[in-house]
Amino acid sequence: RLVSSGELGGEDARAKAEGFLQSLGYEDLTLSAESVSETLAVYRYAPEQDGAIRRDDYISISVAMDDGSIYSFDASRYSPEKPEITWNTDEEAALSTLPENVQAENSRKVIIKSPGGRYMGCWEISCNNADGEKAVIYVDAESGKQCKIEL
Repeated sequence: RLVSSGELGGEDARAKAEGFLQSLGYEDLTLSAESVSETLAVYRYAPEQDGAIRRDDYISISVAMDDGSIYSFDASRYSPEKPEITWNTDEEAALSTLPENVQAENSRKVIIKSPGGRYMGCWEISCNNADGEKAVIYVDAESGKQCKIEL
């Protein structure tokens, strides 16, 4: 259906999404991304493990802003299985891998899938270079080496 702009606020839409997830028996999920417009609020919920968000195992849910109904629900990328992760590298060691001209804005523990589909613990570091360009650098928590860069 077409959704018209509505009166529902972002907090109310989020409560609707979380209530829907609970009614389906999903627990221990963390909000990992959100996008709210006049017509739809789209939320992504991911499991948390070892204090890290499993970014590639998520549930996406959209709420219509006109009447608060669930507009879409997708759990096809969600897995309840907990992979075994080794955390040999702490945050300070991960930050020390950054080049000199790069300034870290923030960092957090995440679990991502490698291109081969293997789960790996990483430190996700959002940063800027001297010219103000943004990047996200991932440091493998097992080896302590940079493994992925997103510009």
